[in-house]
Amino acid sequence: MTPRICYLASARSVYNVRWANRMVELGWDVHLVSWRAANSRHVLDPNVHLKRIVSPPHYVFFGSALVEIASYIRRTNPDIIHGHYVHTFGALAGLHALLDDSRPTVISAWGPGGLLAMRQPLRGLAAVAMRKADVVATTSPYLAAILRERHTLPAEKIVTFPWGIDTLCFSRGYDSQVADMRGLL
Repeated sequence: MTPRICYLASARSVYNVRWANRMVELGWDVHLVSWRAANSRHVLDPNVHLKRIVSPPHYVFFGSALVEIASYIRRTNPDIIHGHYVHTFGALAGLHALLDDSRPTVISAWGPGGLLAMRQPLRGLAAVAMRKADVVATTSPYLAAILRERHTLPAEKIVTFPWGIDTLCFSRGYDSQVADMRGLL
């Protein structure tokens, strides 16, 4: 049976497109729930099922966005839910887990700016969501420390991996790509 993942994330983000595309390459059935359409600059694999919700993923609209997301998750029955960005889809993923914890939930926290700048009531919603998630993924030890200290998450719930899903672009041996990039600067 093919494993199924449901990403709650912006389809306009190159990072989220890379995550979705890579999981398709690995043989997963990938569903991407987004408020925005895919960006033409970052090509989404045609095998990714894109579901656009009407309600924006901002805390003022969390109730209506959560209803749309819960309905889609109920229909598609994914094996895992992964919400990207704590202050938007990540919070919605964790709040969905409060309603239905029948599947693992991961929240990706990227960049400290969003975490440090959050004010109430969003800060409280995000804290509840992160505590409910099974794993909170970070991109740096600094960000993991913010999650432990300011958001009181236990260290065993936090996983840090600095390069994201596409580690090949950080490997040696890509001299032509490096030269191309330097030519753009």
